[in-house]
Amino acid sequence: MFKSRVVFTAAATAVLAGGTLLAGPVPASATTPESKGTTAAAPAGCPATYYCVYQNRDYRGAVYKFADDNASWRRWDIFNQDSSSFNNGTSGLSVALYGEENYGRRLGCLPRGQGWTLHRPNDDGESNKWGC
Repeated sequence: MFKSRVVFTAAATAVLAGGTLLAGPVPASATTPESKGTTAAAPAGCPATYYCVYQNRDYRGAVYKFADDNASWRRWDIFNQDSSSFNNGTSGLSVALYGEENYGRRLGCLPRGQGWTLHRPNDDGESNKWGC
């Protein structure tokens, strides 16, 4: 198992120039009853190869950047404090968000290049895993 790599940026990030979202059609594979909205362009502050999880909706507030599978987010302040996320990973892998540690209670599967502007349920993320 790979050692987890997480990068934390405390500064608030802008969504896009002007603070607006570019919302397009929502692919069926990107939607779940628990999540709202997708975007096609990576938000500012979400570099390639990372699953970026934001403390506030619309990719705002503190951002946590996950490069690997993480069975628990408990050691980071984003544990049960997540509101939006974007998959800017590599190799076309989707990423699953879980509402329990150790990959329990999958909340949704997010294809590469897609994001959720509001998690439903909100503030419920506890783990993530690539390749759902």
